[in-house]
Amino acid sequence: MRGRRSAGRRGHRRSGQRRAGGGRAHRGRSVFFAIRDVCSHAEVPLSEGDVEGCTIECWLHGSQFDLRTGKPTGPPATEAVPTYETRISDGDVYVAVQTATQEPVK
Repeated sequence: MRGRRSAGRRGHRRSGQRRAGGGRAHRGRSVFFAIRDVCSHAEVPLSEGDVEGCTIECWLHGSQFDLRTGKPTGPPATEAVPTYETRISDGDVYVAVQTATQEPVK
């Protein structure tokens, strides 16, 4: 994974978010997601919103985004936010900050 940046140690936090460049890394059960930390509707930080399951909600207008794909799951947003590939190596979580995608990484 070229252009990767550490988002922290795996297991260091039980759950939550960690800054990784211009995006946000969120740990689900044993999966980590990373998205751009800006709502596509209102240009405010998504990191200040609530996460439930695989959905993050923008605190300002309530737009919801799927953490796996970046696609909006609820109005008023209509455009996806970029997602970033994540990988765990030696207990560290890495985010590929140079390769954003609108499709889920398999």
